[in-house]
Amino acid sequence: MVRELLYKPSFEKAFLSATALADTAINESFHSLSLMYSSKRFHCSPHYYRLKTKLSVLHYNSLVMQDLLGMRWETGNTKLTRKGKVIIAVKRKRGPGVHEWRREIMVESLRVREEINEQQYARRIGIPDDDVYDEVIKWWEEKEEGTLGEYEEWEEWNEEDADEGEEEEENEEEIDGNEEREREARISDEEGI
Repeated sequence: MVRELLYKPSFEKAFLSATALADTAINESFHSLSLMYSSKRFHCSPHYYRLKTKLSVLHYNSLVMQDLLGMRWETGNTKLTRKGKVIIAVKRKRGPGVHEWRREIMVESLRVREEINEQQYARRIGIPDDDVYDEVIKWWEEKEEGTLGEYEEWEEWNEEDADEGEEEEENEEEIDGNEEREREARISDEEGI
């Protein structure tokens, strides 16, 4: 029964007249455009495939929007006749579009990449995740500018003070060494008696 229905001349005539207005040019143009971003020749993970598909949607939508606003001009057209179709299709070639979103995405991508690289470098050299590093940098910049502000009570590090500290440590070591020798001498004297 289905076979008889499909092969009836009346069904064929009705089918051809119904599909005369159907057109897949919009889908085909999007699919060819999407291959610019996600080629079938290269495999990528689903995450990156979704990102590439979103880029192709942005590209296609910006072209369509510029067509609607009259910002793209027609550079040529070709008539395409199709067997069984009532309407003659026209393939239009248009001028290039202006894609401001590409620049915005590139600027943001570079900013995020720099931020990630700085975080990885800071982690690699052992800078803590808290704001201590930022406070030290702020203090250093204020010190260089001569406007220490709230850190004015901090004393400058002085090599002479550091040398005095080292001398005190050496003196303490000498005293500890003398005490040790005196104790050993007393023990040996007591054993000798």
